[in-house]
Order: sequence, then C-alpha cells, then structure tokens
Amino acid sequence: MSKYEGKGIQSLRKLVRERVPGVATYTQRMRLNECIEMLEAQDRGETPIVPKRVKDLYKAISDGGNGSKPDEETREGGEPTPVGAEGDDDEVSDEELAELIRQAKAQLGEDGDTEAQTSGSETSESEDSKEGDGETEVEAKAQEQEQPKQEEPVQQDVKQNVDMFYEMLKQMRSDIDSNTEAIAEHKTNHPSGGGGASEVKIKVADLPEVKLKSTHKEFPFLLQLVAAKVNVYLVGPAGSGKTQAAADVARTLFPNEKGKFDTISLCRQTSKGDLLGYKDAHGNYHESNLVRIFRNGGVFLFDEVDQATDSIMKLCNMAIGNKAISTPAGTFKAHPQFYVIAAANTFGTGADRMYCGANQLDASTLNRFYFLEWGYDEKLENAMCGVKGPDKETKCELKKVPTIAQWLQVVRVSRANIVKGRMRMVVSPRSALNGVHAIQAGANLQQLLDGFIYQGATEDKKLQIYNPATAGNPF
Repeated sequence: MSKYEGKGIQSLRKLVRERVPGVATYTQRMRLNECIEMLEAQDRGETPIVPKRVKDLYKAISDGGNGSKPDEETREGGEPTPVGAEGDDDEVSDEELAELIRQAKAQLGEDGDTEAQTSGSETSESEDSKEGDGETEVEAKAQEQEQPKQEEPVQQDVKQNVDMFYEMLKQMRSDIDSNTEAIAEHKTNHPSGGGGASEVKIKVADLPEVKLKSTHKEFPFLLQLVAAKVNVYLVGPAGSGKTQAAADVARTLFPNEKGKFDTISLCRQTSKGDLLGYKDAHGNYHESNLVRIFRNGGVFLFDEVDQATDSIMKLCNMAIGNKAISTPAGTFKAHPQFYVIAAANTFGTGADRMYCGANQLDASTLNRFYFLEWGYDEKLENAMCGVKGPDKETKCELKKVPTIAQWLQVVRVSRANIVKGRMRMVVSPRSALNGVHAIQAGANLQQLLDGFIYQGATEDKKLQIYNPATAGNPF
C-alpha cells in the first residue's frame, strides 16, 4: 500500500466514492467501506489491513482471471490478515498490484496510457486520479466475477415472486369473471357496502312483485293482515319504524301508483275538519286527506293515535269499522281498496312511565283493530346504518370520531342499560341513524353521547347509561 504515498490519497478516496453504483448491493457497499478504511489507515500512518479475500481476488486475476470464486475465508477466528503478517504465504507486493492494474485496464479496453500522453499538461493529481480509477476498476472487475454467483439466487427469487404475483392476478381475474352474477347480486343486496338485512321481494296476490331494501321482521305478517282488510294497530317504542312500515305497505299494495298513502299525526288539537274536511265561506267543500284516500283507495295511517282525544277518534269509528264516512259534503262509501293502519306508543289504555302524554281510547275504537307489537329490530337497524353489526372488540376514545360499527355498539349498550335501570329515556334506531349522519359531519364520541344518549342527564346517571371508562358497563 506504500504505492499510494504522496499521490493524492484524498483524490483517490473521492474517486472511490463517486464510482459507487446508483443502486449498490449490500456486498458492494461492504467492499467500498473496506477500501475507504484501508485508505484512511494509510492517511493516519498506520499499517493498512488487507483482507485475505482481497488478496485472493488479485491473485485469481494474476493467475489468469478464470472467474473462479475465491476463498472468502479469513484467518482463523474470522479476522482479516494484516499486511506482512506471519504465515501469510500469498502476500502480493506493490509492484505486482501495479502490474495487475495495467493488465485490468488493457482487458477493459481503456487506453489510460494514451490519454496520459495526450494530456501532458495535466497535473500530478489528475494522474493519481487516473491510476486510482484503474485500481478501482480492477476491484470492480473482481467483484463482477464474484457477484453473479452471489446475486443470482436473489435475482431468481425476485423473478419467481413477480411470476407468482402475476399468476395470482390472473387467478383473481378468472374468479371475478366466473362470479360476475354473484358479485352483482351482492352489490345489489348491500348498496352501502355494509351488512344488515338484504333486499326483500314482496308478492301479494295478483299484484306485481315489489323489492324493498330492508324491512322489519314483522313486516310480512303486517302486509298479510292489511291485504286481508284487517285494521292493524302498531304499538311499539318511539323510533321503531311504524310510520315507515305503513308507507311500505302502501308501496307494496299499490306499486307504481302515486298518492296512495297518507297520514295524520293526531293530538289534542286535532279538529273535526282535519279528519272530515270542511266548507269555506263560499260553501265549497275541501276534503281532507282521510276522505280522499277513503273515496279513491289507498293506505291511511292514524299516527300517534293514543295522543288524540277519545271524542275525535269516535268520529273515525264509522270509517274504520263500517266502511262509510259522514262529511260536510255528505256520506261516502269506502273504496274497495281502502286500508287502515294505526300507530301508537301505548295500547290506548292511558299514560305510562315512558309516555306520560298518552290518552285512554274508548273500547269501541280499540275493538276495531288487531294489535301488532312493533319493537326494535336490530337487523333492520344494522341495515339502516349500513354495517353488518356493532363492533364489540375495539374501543373509541371520547375525543375521536368513532366508526359506525363502534357507534352502533354504544347505542346497543346504552339502550340495554336504560332498560335495565328503568330510566325514562329512549335510544332508538332513529338515534343510531342520526348518529351516523353526525359522524359523517365529523362529530366525536363525546358529542354523540351528549346529543343522542345522555340528553341532559346528571353526571351519575350518565355513568349508568354509558361509562366510557368501562366501554359502557356501569359497574
């Protein structure tokens, strides 16, 4: 290595660094570091340590460059062999290294000597750079003889992985092509990308088949009753889907027809004119929605029927039970396809702990209906929210926006705790659906709890409804 003395070690080091390939392999980087370490040792005046593997490389080239893989073993113990170390029979002198460099330059077709003659004005530093360049090329050539055997398995592995990847793509494309109908059916049944109830096909008598996206579990029975001209009284908690069910019945019985469903939300202020119509100051009769449906056919819903006064409902008894109605314009007979549904939160027997504003209805009115309980349907709730079900595994932090499945779990847990604690609160599927809209607007879990679950509850009651620290369990 004394050959490098006084011949621009800094320039040689720079040259070595600049000749690193754009994408160097691990082996190439290790070789580069070894060269730099030897040069730096020379700068410090130390005896450079030349690994036996490097010497073997030069010796292999000197013996004929047959490209055979040199022995990469170092001295016993795995340590490199210092220059001039005892027992090193394969030591290569500086003169031999210089001769090897010239031979390598000749083999690579680089006429470095000619360039040196034509550029006589070049400085000694540039000559050092050229000589260093030649030595670097010798190392590069030696590495090229060594690398193919080392990197060939890696390249083969990469090729195999790429081939395998393309085979997987071809198989996936084949599976998709062979299951096009099944995929199309899945997309139709799950328009929101989630789970829940699938599309339901309804067929009544001779009427055309109707497709509904999602229905309550009791809907088929309700439809059978209404189609058989049975007046049905739906009783269930707030937000259980009673009004929507009545609209779906009308859509099924009168497919592709408009104006066949109407409703009135009854209360203490509901008047006779609201139900039977009225005449104005000019004597012109204005029929009500009830009279219109009664005369032309359709489904009419008496919503919140337990909020009406008993006297108002008695006005409707004739229309409900006797298929005739007396109005300011005269008495009309019911259309053959006039159907009646009533909806309420109570059975018409008066107020209870939850629905304190409910009124008692006369037995003559109640006797005209079939009472069908309409509770919460969790499968329908899943479909409304567009998910397969609640997420019972992961917990959402209060200041973060929950997923819809996490929010649905909060709703279910809160609802169960409210029922268990006999609290006068309602957490319905309507609350779940409104929460989905709020999530899309960016509401976090704390805001959802305050707005849809707690709704002004005291701090101790909040923990009984849903305790965030225990994922809802109040205990």
